[in-house]
Amino acid sequence: MSNEYKKDEQIIKTIINKNIKLTNPNNKLSLRIYYKNLKTHSLIIKNTYHNEDNNILKQHHLVYEFKCNVGDCVHQNNTYIGMTTTTLTRRLTMHKQDGAIKNHFQTTHNTPIERTHLDNNTRIIYKNHNFKLLQIAEAILIDKKQPTLNTQQQPQTILPTRKIINIQQNNENINSNHITHATI
Repeated sequence: MSNEYKKDEQIIKTIINKNIKLTNPNNKLSLRIYYKNLKTHSLIIKNTYHNEDNNILKQHHLVYEFKCNVGDCVHQNNTYIGMTTTTLTRRLTMHKQDGAIKNHFQTTHNTPIERTHLDNNTRIIYKNHNFKLLQIAEAILIDKKQPTLNTQQQPQTILPTRKIINIQQNNENINSNHITHATI
C-alpha cells in the first residue's frame, strides 16, 4: 500500500463532510475506512486453490461447445453450447445422465453416449469467474451460433433483445384473459 492512502482518506472525509447533512443535529457522522489485503483475502476466502493444470476437463467457470461427429452429424452443425461453474468433467457427466446431448444420441444415433465421445468433442470457448458474465456470454454465443442441440427448457432469456414479454390478445374468437408469449 502506498503512503498516499492518508491523503486519499482525508479527501474522502472532506467530500463526505461537505456534501452530507445530517437530519438530526444530535447524531454524529463517523467514517470508517477498511482496507482489505488481497493476498490474505485470496488465501482465506477462496475455496479452491488456483490450478494451473491445462487439462480442460479440470477447468471451471466456463462456456463450452460440444460438436457431434457421429454419422451424418460430421457434415452438419449439430452442436451444443453450455455454461458451467463446476469442473467441465462433472458437467459432462451430467450430460451423460440426462439432457439434450444424451437425447440427441438416443434419437438420432440410437446409441447411448460414451464418455470418451463427450471428452474428445468438447472445447472451451469462454472462461470467466464472474457468473453474470458467463450467463451473458453463453446467451450471446447461443444466439450467434444457433447450436441445433440446445433446447430452451425455460421461457426466460438473459439477452434483452430476446426478452420474452406477455401480450394480452383482444380478439372476439379468443378469451380476453388468454396471454401469449412474444419475443421482441
